[in-house]
Amino acid sequence: MQHRLQHPIIDQHGQTYEVTPSRLQRWRFDHPEASVEHQKTEADGMVTVRVILRYLIDGQNVEVDGIAEGERIQGDEKTVENVATKALGRALKVAGYPGTVYLCPDSAVMATDTPIVADDPTERNGATTGDPWSVVVHFAVSKGKTLKQVHDSDQKSWKWLEDWQPGGGGYQVTDQDRQLRAALDAIAGQSVPA
Repeated sequence: MQHRLQHPIIDQHGQTYEVTPSRLQRWRFDHPEASVEHQKTEADGMVTVRVILRYLIDGQNVEVDGIAEGERIQGDEKTVENVATKALGRALKVAGYPGTVYLCPDSAVMATDTPIVADDPTERNGATTGDPWSVVVHFAVSKGKTLKQVHDSDQKSWKWLEDWQPGGGGYQVTDQDRQLRAALDAIAGQSVPA
């Protein structure tokens, strides 16, 4: 049974962002065998935190890390917490769970640039659109655009997408890759909607 997690989205410094605890929750859901290690050092009024994420992908051990540093202000215990959160966010980004979120221009549906579980090629973050043309491209020059937008505005990118296969170039295939390929397959042979 798949469980859909909510993605708390905030506006941070004018940019839409998925908060680190939500990304950690999704990472832990995707990798229940995983572990997180924190290493803290303090010297000369500075605190440095290294967060190491250890998990399995296709039976292979994976280890990624994130490091952050901040000035230790006497009596301010939030400094270590803030630095640790930054380091964790950086490690999650390396693991494929960055926090940036894109808004599809012709829809109120959010599409994250992080892997999502998709049972249906027309589903994004739990919202079913029923239209594979509204699936959002998550990489390259077309990142953040719907398939319909790419088709209508950039024929060179569209031709490339039609032939694109997940995992090309040796990259790890994500759920988002599978979702995009399924949408492209569903579109094949269809007439383009107005």
